[in-house]
Amino acid sequence: MNPIKNAGSVIFYRMPGFFHLSGTAWDDREVARVTWTNSTGGSGTAQGSTAWSISQVALKRGTNVITVTAYDTSGNRSTTSRTIYRIF
Repeated sequence: MNPIKNAGSVIFYRMPGFFHLSGTAWDDREVARVTWTNSTGGSGTAQGSTAWSISQVALKRGTNVITVTAYDTSGNRSTTSRTIYRIF
């Protein structure tokens, strides 16, 4: 299982407030769910599974590491992280 792709790369973010992230996941059977966490606080479940999106991720000033994990129906998982620097 290698379910996550197209989640972006390191991002510099100037706007205050919230960040949106989306991507795709796949598996030879079925992707059950996609979850996320932010190193500065916050977590949740993405909308969708093979085509997923995360909205309203609150960013604090400085480094925010968003970790996205996709799970298949057998409980296997794959994780990727993206670093977002909130400048202002």
